[in-house]
Amino acid sequence: MACEGNYNKIPINIDKSEIIKLSKNLSRFTYDFKGVSKINIMSNTISGMFELNYGMQKAVAHMPTLGKLDFYSALFYMNSVNKYNGKHVDMEIILIFVNKNNKMLLIFIPIKKDTTTAKSANFFNQFVSSIEPNVENQEISVNNFNINHIIPQDSFISYKSKAPYLGNCTTGFNLIFFEKTLNIKTEDYDKLVKIFGKNDYKKLNGIEELNNTTTNSMLNVKNYQIKNINHVNASFDFKGTKNGPGLRTNNETLPLVCTPVEDENGEPISGKTRLDWIKGSFDSISPDAKNIFYLIIVVCIIIGAMVFLHSFIFKNLGKILGDESIVTRSSSLT
Repeated sequence: MACEGNYNKIPINIDKSEIIKLSKNLSRFTYDFKGVSKINIMSNTISGMFELNYGMQKAVAHMPTLGKLDFYSALFYMNSVNKYNGKHVDMEIILIFVNKNNKMLLIFIPIKKDTTTAKSANFFNQFVSSIEPNVENQEISVNNFNINHIIPQDSFISYKSKAPYLGNCTTGFNLIFFEKTLNIKTEDYDKLVKIFGKNDYKKLNGIEELNNTTTNSMLNVKNYQIKNINHVNASFDFKGTKNGPGLRTNNETLPLVCTPVEDENGEPISGKTRLDWIKGSFDSISPDAKNIFYLIIVVCIIIGAMVFLHSFIFKNLGKILGDESIVTRSSSLT
């Protein structure tokens, strides 16, 4: 097995029944791509694989643990590298995202050939017939081409792992695996296989060079042995991408909007404390109105003091003289 040591790595078998952790917010992924009119198709030295360059698109996705994500590229494997419920699927797409700190998110999408007119099938149909064989890098014109059409609107499994066949034995990735398969028309799939070839993992698993125990990354990147899923680094997100494209979700907290406080003239109160504003408002009252206000306050204080003293004197005088009638009289006055 490539990559010495107890590393957490892919490829793995994607099986939802093996996931014991649920994740609602930390793995929430939102996205919204822009349509393009041109793409680049690049062949790869690895048989059965090609790369689709959609053009760098900034901030087209978001994940709480990674922040805003830029789209980098898409890899297409003819015959999936990972297994889905114990089986390889006809094609596996890997969407590559990167954040401002160069941390990467990889999204794995299983594809099955079928007779269909789904959006995913139309996505492939736009460029498959235009690909010329034996051309390393070619630009193809497309119409309303959008990667939104090949992202399943479904639950997903969030995973953290090394990916030897994509990088080396030490680089960790944030991964999303969809169980729901999308479709490609059978004739389009056959054309891609004819041009790029098809991976045969039964043969690869028997080649010593591709399944060694050396730490040489150039050999380890070609390792395709299926590993067991690591439960500690896996979680299931039920809601996933069911809302479809859109960078905002219903669960997101609305942004705090600050409205400036204005005085009675509609002028913003800037650089003042609230007490300064109250003092400024009180200073605008006329002197005569202030005098009446002060007089009312003084009269209220005097009346309150007289009532309190009257009650206090009569209660205590009755107790001293032993005459309950005085106490009763004071009570009736209060």
